[in-house]
Amino acid sequence: MRTAVIVLGDVGRSPRMQYHAVSLAAAGGEVDLIGLEGAAPIPAVATSARIRVHRLRDRAFAGRARGGVRRFVWGSALRAVGQGVRLFGTLMRIPRPDVILVQNPPAVPALSIAWLAARIRRSRLVIDWHNL
Repeated sequence: MRTAVIVLGDVGRSPRMQYHAVSLAAAGGEVDLIGLEGAAPIPAVATSARIRVHRLRDRAFAGRARGGVRRFVWGSALRAVGQGVRLFGTLMRIPRPDVILVQNPPAVPALSIAWLAARIRRSRLVIDWHNL
């Protein structure tokens, strides 16, 4: 079984999704862990032959708060669009997953992109309702 685990945040700062990836790999599955660049993942993820980490660029975050509310809103919208495009491209490029596991929140744009990719790739979509 192949699973794409999506966390639209810093992969290294998301222990919950990293533990999901480690558990799935320990059960014999192949895992594609997809998230934003940043901190290094935990050793169990970094050393697992069954887990491939795909880091998405996220340079648009810096500087969007400078320049007032209007710049923040437009910067945030553009950041979400960029993340969505990079996430969709990654989900289309990796081998077809049987399951796509996505962390929610944040729902924008991860949830809609994961849903679309699951429909196109004929994968099951599982939502981890984080903190609920």
